[in-house]
Amino acid sequence: MIDWLSTAMKLGHADEEAMWKALYEKSSIAELSTQLGVSRNTIRLRLVKCGVAFRGRGGPNNKHTDVTDELLEKVKREGIAAVAKELGIQYSTLYKRIYRIRGLKIADLKAPTPEPEPPKEDEP
Repeated sequence: MIDWLSTAMKLGHADEEAMWKALYEKSSIAELSTQLGVSRNTIRLRLVKCGVAFRGRGGPNNKHTDVTDELLEKVKREGIAAVAKELGIQYSTLYKRIYRIRGLKIADLKAPTPEPEPPKEDEP
């Protein structure tokens, strides 16, 4: 069993709670697991015990994106890949959000192609 209080003191922290808050602020659970030589589950349990709030999962693809009418029009004009790149997310993530929130498929997002005008008859 690890004496976390003495570990915190060795690392220059006042107590175990302060240690976990400081460490988790700069590192992920996986990184802390490797650095401290314990399992990720051990790290999670210690964070919970010390009342440290967990961060959300995701990274760039976890960005909140409102699926507005303006966004849908932009996707129709510029294409889903261009809009996703501008938002800093993967196009598949944007597509999934649009589908989940609005129920639209890729074919629904393509701008309609104008119908060609029928050929004009030559007037005598």
